[in-house]
Amino acid sequence: MLQRIHFTEQEVWVSDGVNPSKRLQESHLVNNWYPGIPLGFNSILGTVGSKLVLSQARNPYDVRIPFFVYDTLTANTCFHPSVIVGVPVTSTTMHMVWNRVEETTTYQIRYKKSTDLTWTLDSTQKSYYYLNILDSTAIYNFQLTTNCSGVISAWSDTNSYLPTFIGNHNYNIMQAEREEDSTTVRLYWFRSTQFGQVQFRYRPYGTVNWAYANSNSGYKRITGLIPNTFYEYTYREEINGVWNSWFFGSFYFNTMGSTTTAISEPTNNLGISIFPNPTSDLLHIKFSDHKNYQLKLMDVTGRILKVYDNLNTATQLSTSSLRSGIYLLQFTNHEGLVYTQKVLVK
Repeated sequence: MLQRIHFTEQEVWVSDGVNPSKRLQESHLVNNWYPGIPLGFNSILGTVGSKLVLSQARNPYDVRIPFFVYDTLTANTCFHPSVIVGVPVTSTTMHMVWNRVEETTTYQIRYKKSTDLTWTLDSTQKSYYYLNILDSTAIYNFQLTTNCSGVISAWSDTNSYLPTFIGNHNYNIMQAEREEDSTTVRLYWFRSTQFGQVQFRYRPYGTVNWAYANSNSGYKRITGLIPNTFYEYTYREEINGVWNSWFFGSFYFNTMGSTTTAISEPTNNLGISIFPNPTSDLLHIKFSDHKNYQLKLMDVTGRILKVYDNLNTATQLSTSSLRSGIYLLQFTNHEGLVYTQKVLVK
């Protein structure tokens, strides 16, 4: 039976109508949710035997590219990434970025000049890869495969890119956001001969103050972010010394471990319990090791609102005087170990 495929803007899921839906992989590399503008969804092109052929709506390098071929006979096997984009940074360096595949433990990448016979092999647990010392005059071929807990996928189709590629568009084309760790996110876009630089502004979603970062390379690491937090960002371009207006819509990214529907619990090796979360009036805090802790109550910008010293037993923290929003509780013990938990005050 041909299984049903359904889409969100960012993911592809599959269901046989009986068992729960299973997420296969991302369909887009950016969270391009524009207010008031409908997105282009992935489209079904047709079937070939047991295979359902789809295409992707985004157009890297202004070319419509194949998105995904779903074979119902191999529904439970491992899939290779299907959206692979090369982002040139300099004439001899570029980043490869691809869509994340569900349940993948590692990705293997291989690349070579299009005229060479031998591939260079490497592996990564991330969904991006940095290449340097490239030949600026050569076209490079890339392929990816995935390891899904010991099950190895086939190699992807060959993707070919020129490290010196640079467009001539007068508007920015975002390509991907990728988490590097819990406090660092990478932003990728296509360079243009018209841009002097691109400026980004970003903030935790629902807050007021923006932070800013500039780059002219097609790639920017945003550092110093708050772990387990949902961010929004936008951008503008500098052309001939004049800044364009900020892009009217918002893009989004999560720092590692984040969720948009609840407050995530980061790894807690200090035995600290905090509940209820979210809360409206009181937070209950318990310490299992009975050591002394300093507690800093901070807003999402890191501004310290209050400091509590020598906490070592069950404690109640009143939140009735706080405005609704997200706050940070940062615990530090006498050994210098730090644990930070995000709490939501209703």
